[in-house]
Amino acid sequence: MKTNKRTALLSVLCAFAVAGTGCTALGGSSSAEKVTTASATTVQSAETADTKDNGGVQLVFWHSMGGTNGKALEKMVSDFNQENRGKIQVKAVYQGDYDTALNKFKSAMVAKNGPDILQSYELGTRYLIDSGFTDTVQDYAENDHWDLQQIDKNIAAYYTVGGKLHSMPFNSSTPILYYNKDLFKKAGITEVPKTLSEIAALAPKLTKKDASGNVTQGTIGMFVYGWWLDESLNKMNLPSFDNGNGRQAAPTKVAFDSNGGGQAFISAYHKLITSGAMPAYALKSDSADSAFVNGKLAMYTNSTASLASLLKGINGKFELGAAYFPGIDERSVGGVSVGGASLWMMKNSDEKVQQAKWKFIKYLVSPKEQAYWNTQTGYFPVNTKAYDEQVFKDNVKKYPQFQVAINQLHASSEKSIGGLCAVYTQARKIEEEELQKMMNGQESESDTLKNMTDRINSALQDYNAANG
Repeated sequence: MKTNKRTALLSVLCAFAVAGTGCTALGGSSSAEKVTTASATTVQSAETADTKDNGGVQLVFWHSMGGTNGKALEKMVSDFNQENRGKIQVKAVYQGDYDTALNKFKSAMVAKNGPDILQSYELGTRYLIDSGFTDTVQDYAENDHWDLQQIDKNIAAYYTVGGKLHSMPFNSSTPILYYNKDLFKKAGITEVPKTLSEIAALAPKLTKKDASGNVTQGTIGMFVYGWWLDESLNKMNLPSFDNGNGRQAAPTKVAFDSNGGGQAFISAYHKLITSGAMPAYALKSDSADSAFVNGKLAMYTNSTASLASLLKGINGKFELGAAYFPGIDERSVGGVSVGGASLWMMKNSDEKVQQAKWKFIKYLVSPKEQAYWNTQTGYFPVNTKAYDEQVFKDNVKKYPQFQVAINQLHASSEKSIGGLCAVYTQARKIEEEELQKMMNGQESESDTLKNMTDRINSALQDYNAANG
């Protein structure tokens, strides 16, 4: 990619940058996890000096893992540094949530002071490929005779474009339905609902009000999040965008307005409010999370990576159940796509440094490290050989709900792979703004679909015009 085109690409993407919810619900970088990694940086500075003195390679790794996830990642980086002391040293630098990190990356790469390796969420995939800054990890794997088949095929599928795995999956998750088994038993409900229409129909049994009409127990918490629309389309085997869901070529417009998927989701989602199944406070993630762990909601949709934190919050107050992410109705026979993030190599160095980057990435996705990562964070092990690690087996035995997440992932097909779009961050933000207006009673279902369509299509047109 020529410099002038790359600069144009960065400029238009920076103009599109928005401070949305990003992947907060994915456990990647929520408000509770936004902490610095100063302690790790201090330790690694001494190691970096030692490496420099010995002619070794120094790498800068930008990531978005804070809190518990950040501590787990710091340990993995530190262990790698110890194993490669004097040869390769990695400096891990926390860059804020996914949106913030990607926006910093755009500016830094123009100034030629960006990272060697970037952790970026799945929404950034199309942009990072288009940018021309990144190397394709599949090329390094093949040259190294490193078996790519060990990476879960359902996870690798999202990051595979044009037959090539462009980035290495690292922290992956899917949405699932959590439910309060005690409330289900009390209400005489023996089967977990599979669709939003079934959930809305359960409102009379699971929604309780006090004498003043205030909701004391809601049926479900499904906070406003664009991911639910994407996954609902996946469940219906319908694309979000044209051009093969943005995988055959850059998308030019959304497809959910004409294929019926957008209207189906909007109507079913809106019915959760109008039927009384979902209280208004459950439209916000923090409020929904708190209400569920305190037994005030019978069901709750969130990421598989939220399992550990939910169990900690529930702390034995009730028995937690897990089920597949609910579809819209009987048309929802498909599966789900992964969220989370992957590791991107920059092609900004000589071969020695590039090989060092590859070695670090291989380490992070090795069976042992992925088993550890799963137990500490709740993300899927992207390496299927991690399933044979004892620590993973012990964790699944301790948290059997996680097996549901694994089963759902492996029951999904390539038809549910998910779309690619260079302005996906902005698209999600638009979806959430319009859904919020509808749920607040500020606009109709038809206006919500139209406004989503018009605004996202406009963003796509601007991007494509700027980048040919």
